[in-house]
Amino acid sequence: METILSTRFCNHPDTPTRRARIAAVAILTVVAAMLWTPARATAQPSFLGNVDADGEWTNRSKMNVIVRDLTGVSPAVIERAKRVAAGVYRRIGVDITWFGAGDLVQQVPTDSALNELFCASVIQVNLLPADPEDTLHPPFRATTVGMAAPGSRFARVLVQRIRVLAVQERIDVGRVLGYVMAHEIGHLLLPPNSHSRDGLMSALLDLTQVRRGSLWFDEDQAARIRGTLVRRGVSLASEAAGI
Repeated sequence: METILSTRFCNHPDTPTRRARIAAVAILTVVAAMLWTPARATAQPSFLGNVDADGEWTNRSKMNVIVRDLTGVSPAVIERAKRVAAGVYRRIGVDITWFGAGDLVQQVPTDSALNELFCASVIQVNLLPADPEDTLHPPFRATTVGMAAPGSRFARVLVQRIRVLAVQERIDVGRVLGYVMAHEIGHLLLPPNSHSRDGLMSALLDLTQVRRGSLWFDEDQAARIRGTLVRRGVSLASEAAGI
């Protein structure tokens, strides 16, 4: 168990998400292009080297993320959090498409083969309470604000603890929530034990950098995340083809 500050992140092993095997190569090609084809981007900081002479990304990765709110937090707070997290990933050439629980149902393809492949590509962030009386979820350390299992597709974020911290430190709740979400999604895309000494993936949440809006992945983490997204696309494609 890895664990942050008076607010800590932790990750732990979990059962990998089951992905269905689909036999149609033609369908595979369409879906892989739909979910994983790079798209043209606007100018981004060039610390990965994947930019052209104009400072624009020459290729981008896409990621589908569903946010499931079990706390009743304000939709405006969630939207601010999404913008923060999306900005973190946009900086490394990854574009997030966000879904709510209801939105996902409407977006899932009706074709069964496309449906299974689409669902296997979605990352889910669950916004949970952190009530000591809560018996629906395992107990958390007093300082834990988020939890994710590397290699899986599910992250958990403890919103009430984030709200208390944000109020105490006089920081926008949506901003803190966004960085915690970005951190936990990072664990889903990085290898185990991926906490770093500083930056976004530090086990200790740097509130000074949160205030400045300057928590980022380092170059190695960014490259690994993009590599993971590419490999997942290839893996889903191979499974769909029965390879």
